Amino acid sequence: MKFSPEKHISVATHVTHGPIVIDGDGSILSGHARHAELKRAYEQSPEDAARYRMFLTNHAPSFGINPLDVMRKKQPVLVRKINHEDLPHS
Repeated sequence: MKFSPEKHISVATHVTHGPIVIDGDGSILSGHARHAELKRAYEQSPEDAARYRMFLTNHAPSFGINPLDVMRKKQPVLVRKINHEDLPHS
């Protein structure tokens, strides 16, 4: 399967698309496969990692992120963070 940065960086409102969803502790709530794909890109595919970094850098302002902050990171990853108090409780 071809790596697609667009799959990881979007404004999709559903948790099955776009950035990995984490809780306040950094645990992944949704996006385990996307996390594995990004990890593989950073560890094994410099070209895919570079494409992801470039796409994230170019779209950072739309997420309220300074592009320079992305460029300073060794392995930047865009995530959506959900606070514990915002999670539904059973």
